Parts: sequence; structure tokens; C-alpha cells
Amino acid sequence: MVSLTDRLDGIVGGKAANLLDEVFGIRTVDGLLRHYPRSYIHGMRAWDEDEEPPEEGEHITLAGEIEKAEVRRSSRDRRREYMVVTLSQRRPRVTATFFNIKLLKHGLVPGTELRLSGEVGYFRGTMQLTHPEFLARDPRTGRIFGSKSLKTIADVSADQSDELFRSAFERDFYPIYSASAKLQSWDIYACVGQVLAVLDPVADPLPESVVRQRGLMPEDAALRAIHLA
Repeated sequence: MVSLTDRLDGIVGGKAANLLDEVFGIRTVDGLLRHYPRSYIHGMRAWDEDEEPPEEGEHITLAGEIEKAEVRRSSRDRRREYMVVTLSQRRPRVTATFFNIKLLKHGLVPGTELRLSGEVGYFRGTMQLTHPEFLARDPRTGRIFGSKSLKTIADVSADQSDELFRSAFERDFYPIYSASAKLQSWDIYACVGQVLAVLDPVADPLPESVVRQRGLMPEDAALRAIHLA
């Protein structure tokens, strides 16, 4: 376990720690946890088929298993391939279209568990997500892979377990941090998650009687909650 005064390099690794120092001057656990989110996004709400279908243009997340995966060629340029996957047992029917599929076409196969996050469109009664963010689990090996931002969320813990995979999208909100080209918001999110996973309970600066009397959130709970841990 670690405390607020511990340096980050032994927790998040030298590369991430050096970038946090270079970009933000953050060197310790306390410094990282005081780098509060500047906003939160409501784009990860999981849509369930028992709900009313989302409106066109709405950003949603949904889960399913790939029923069919097809590699097609562009009608404009026959050399360009794209991939259309159909999720099983979904009403209305749900498809997702991916481009730059050189690596994807060997991973997104029938039976693969899939989480998709993207903007909804409709065509002939079919719900479509075009080049969405995704997180997938290979049914043959258990390997988890996906687009960078969502894969990073799933990799906050090094333990790629079923519980981790299934919990990756259980929240309605995700934090957005002040970031840079060298250090993206999801990179910071990953570092925060690693730190909070091993952080000792933080002592409250206020007397317990004051916290109770004023109905305040304890310091430890507040630090975790603001990062949505």
C-alpha cells in the first residue's frame, strides 16, 4: 500500500511518472490525486434493449456478442476494405462498421464479446454505429483488446479478469482531465486508477465530530469519488 507522499514512479511506472512530471510537474500520489477532473462526460450509458431505442445522433454504449462479421469492399475503391459486425439477439438489429481493419478482421469474429461506444445512426430499421470505440474479449484465448481509450480504461488493473471486463462500462460518467498531446486524459485516468487501487486510507484533516455534525464526506471517500473510483 502507498501514502499521499509516495513518489509515482514506483506505482505507475517510470515512463508515465516522467510524463506527469514533465507536463504537469506532478511527482507524488498527492499531486496526481489533486489533479482533479475538469469535467465529466455522459457518453458511456449502457443502452438496454428493454429501453426505448436511442435517438439518432445520441452517444451510447451497448454490449453484446458478435453473431456475424463480414469483410466488405468499398464501392468507390475496391482496394479498400471495411468490416461490418452484427450483434446477436438484439432488437432492433444492431451493426457496427469498422475501417482500417487489417488487425481487426482476425479478432472480431463470431462469438466475441463486445462493448461498443459511439454515435447512433439508423438505416432501414437497423441501428448502426460507425467506427465506434470498442472493447472486446477473444472467446478462444480470453485476451482483451480494443480501441486505445477504452482499452486503457480496462487496463487500469493489470488483472484482465471477467469482473474487470464486465465492469469497464458500468458507470454513466467518466472523468475528463486537463491533458496534452503527450499525456491524454485516458492516460491520466489509468494512472489515477492504479494509484487508488493501492492507496492507504487517507486521514481526514477535520475532526470526526465536525465531519459528522456538518454531514461532510470524509477526505478518503471524497478523493476517490471525485475521480469516480
